[in-house]
Amino acid sequence: MAEEQPLLQQFAALKLDNQNVRDEMRSVKADARSKEDTIRDLEQQIQSLKTDLKSKDDILRALEQKVPLEVQAAKIGKDVRMRYLEEHRRRMGSKNIQHGRFKAGNHAAHRGRALVDALLYQSGERHDVNIYADLYGVEPKFVLQFQDIHEIITVCGFHGTLKSDGQMQSKFEDTFKGLVDYVKKADNAEKVKAEFKGSSLLSRKHQALEACFDEIIAADSPRYRGRPAKEAEKGMED
Repeated sequence: MAEEQPLLQQFAALKLDNQNVRDEMRSVKADARSKEDTIRDLEQQIQSLKTDLKSKDDILRALEQKVPLEVQAAKIGKDVRMRYLEEHRRRMGSKNIQHGRFKAGNHAAHRGRALVDALLYQSGERHDVNIYADLYGVEPKFVLQFQDIHEIITVCGFHGTLKSDGQMQSKFEDTFKGLVDYVKKADNAEKVKAEFKGSSLLSRKHQALEACFDEIIAADSPRYRGRPAKEAEKGMED
């Protein structure tokens, strides 16, 4: 019996140690599960923050896109209103008439505005791309891609004005299409911008379109401005 006592004590000690190890393992597992839950919670929070950040980025981009639209639209609106007020000044018999305001106001109200109108599509305020393409001869994305190239914006505006007034002529349309096709094949906007300098093909096409537009506009009496070309010719004959 005396010999069995130490063995029983050792067994009890081992059993206690074993229980302690099991308790410690359970504690470690519970701690691990807790940490896993914490990690999952953190991952969900991170995902939520990413979603929120993307949403705010989208809002910021939309606002950035609207800034140039609102700035240019405000300029157009200002020119129209200045013309309106200047017209009243003239009716009052004032001698200090600023004729430049009439020209700027007329251009703002009646000329094609390719970039401003393209920005309406970029901002999501219009979606009928086919209407824009028929008016300006290109889609909004083309104008937006080359918006920093004055010559392209100008000739697209010419196209819109002639199309809207019913004055489009094949000599303008053909040259315009040739310019657009050439630009579409270019590698990047900077290359196109550089090619408009000097006596390059693009520069010559731009000059030809400018001269053609001026010729068409000059041949159309202001009395018939805005009426289809055939109707205007008939009116002149009468």
